[in-house]
Amino acid sequence: MQPLLELARQQTPFACAAYGLVVHDWSGLNYSSHTDKKDRIRLAGDAAGLGYELYTALLVGDRDGRPVAPLRLRLRGQVAVLDRRGQ
Repeated sequence: MQPLLELARQQTPFACAAYGLVVHDWSGLNYSSHTDKKDRIRLAGDAAGLGYELYTALLVGDRDGRPVAPLRLRLRGQVAVLDRRGQ
């Protein structure tokens, strides 16, 4: 995550006039047909099936609403949770 966080630090003065917006998204990644992936979890909602949960926190500039960089990525499977966040 360090290169992405450094990008966010460098680009914030250009993308943000008064503040940065952080958009939070939880998505189900459907991998139902990938039977070799043994760590899939049961998904809820529109992404029902087997797969992974992905959480993303994305920095967005207040000047024009364009994305700057992800600040956190979290992938949840049956065996582990991979969590990368800014410090």
